[in-house]
Parts: sequence; structure tokens; C-alpha cells
Amino acid sequence: MSFKSYAFVLGISFLLGTPFIALAQTVIPYPDNSTDVAGFLKNGIPPIHQVWTPETYEKAFEVLFKIYELDKYSMPRYQSQTSAPVFARLVAAENFDYLLDSNFTLKDRIVALERYAYLPDRLLGIYAEKEANYERFGGEVLEIMRLTTRLTSHAVLLLNELKSSIGKQADTEGFKEGYNNILNAHESSVASIIDVLENSKERYPALALEDFSCTMLVFIPEVWPQLKVTDRKALRSRIEILAKTYPQKKLRKRLRKLRKNLKKLDKSLDKKSSI
Repeated sequence: MSFKSYAFVLGISFLLGTPFIALAQTVIPYPDNSTDVAGFLKNGIPPIHQVWTPETYEKAFEVLFKIYELDKYSMPRYQSQTSAPVFARLVAAENFDYLLDSNFTLKDRIVALERYAYLPDRLLGIYAEKEANYERFGGEVLEIMRLTTRLTSHAVLLLNELKSSIGKQADTEGFKEGYNNILNAHESSVASIIDVLENSKERYPALALEDFSCTMLVFIPEVWPQLKVTDRKALRSRIEILAKTYPQKKLRKRLRKLRKNLKKLDKSLDKKSSI
């Protein structure tokens, strides 16, 4: 899996990623050789009960890359009996809450976004099977995709705040281009999840997809308002088709629920925009 980079130039530059999903076949997850939390802490992983800053992530990646080189099966794993809390901290949404915290300067938060923007790429460099026809770290890759939607959603909100603060400068071509790139990156991050269900479900373990479909009911509505109106309409249309045609009954039921929730949310968003 690779990410297409978008440049944003306003005296600062940063990159945001757009996942690309390839077609694949059925997959069995890799074995889980990961140690427990105490073992990861002993090896140098930062404390997992604290929010991770860009600096904390740098320390974590130093450890993760070493573990990967020694035995990739020993990486922190999603829903692992031993290392699930470590992986949960790796992809925790609260790590990005700082980006929207108005107690800190807008400039500092944009600089932090620049550093966070590379996070999905670096995680996928560890967990994604770029050359394979399937994702044996499938559960982990799906969670990283969820993390990406959260990051791009926060980027849109942060850029909206910047837009409000700079007045007429927001009308410059440079800002408009950068702002549209961020909106497009966010649309792509959400669309990539739908791409998996439409075209690449054989690429991931069935249980990983089933678990992921549960979290979709929560996080997609949360990042939905940051999409453009036209993108919401197009994506909801794709979800409506999946809700009717997806082969697995349990996932089809969840997609119907998601479709219903998004339709209700769109009505609320349209009503607010008309006021």
C-alpha cells in the first residue's frame, strides 16, 4: 500500500496520505509472537498510558524498526492477547487531540500536523504487505486506515481554523490549492475504506473485516462532516450499494445501519449549512 503526497504551502509544508488498495486473495493472519506490555516497555517503547506526541512516536519507531528486523511476528498486534494495548496506543485517536486544542498556538499545532502527517506511511511501512497479494497483518492495516481518516479529518478542522484566522489571505491561490488538497486527502482516506469492501475484501482476514465493520459504525460518522457535500453524496451512494449487495449478512446489516446514520447526519449538516 502506498500514499500519494499532497504539498501544502503557506510558509509551511506538510504531507498527507491517500491509501491505495490493491486486489488480493484470502489470507490467514501471521502468527503472533509479540511479548506483553512489560516486555515492550523494557525494550524501550514509551509509556502507553500517556498520549504520544510526535517526539514520542519517534522513540517508538526506533524500537519498532528493531523488532521488525529481528522478527516481524513480534510486532505489537491488534487484539493480541499480549500486545493489544501497545498497538492501541500506536493508533489511538487521542494522540491527535492536541491538533484541535485551542490552548496551544495555531502555528505550533500546524507544525505538529506536519510531523504527524508521515505517521500512516511509517506504520504501513511496517505492517503493509506491499508486494504481496494479501495483507497478513490485515487487522493492523485496517486500523491504520482508520487512523488516517482521523488524521485527515483533524487536518481539515485545523485548516478551517486557519482559514478563519487569516482573513483575505484565505482567498489566495496558494491557500485554496493547499486547502483543496487536504479536503481531497480526507475524501481519499474515507473512500479507501469503501474500496476495501467493494474490491479487496478477499485481501483481508474475514474476522478482521468483521471487527472493522463494527468500528466503522462509529468512526465514519465522526469524520463524515469534514467531507465536501459532493463527496458525501458520492460516498453514501457507494455505501448504499454495498448495503444491498455485500455477500456477508452480518456486514450487510451493519452497512445498512451505517447508511441510515449517514443519511440522517447529512440531513442535519444540510440544514445547518442552509441557515
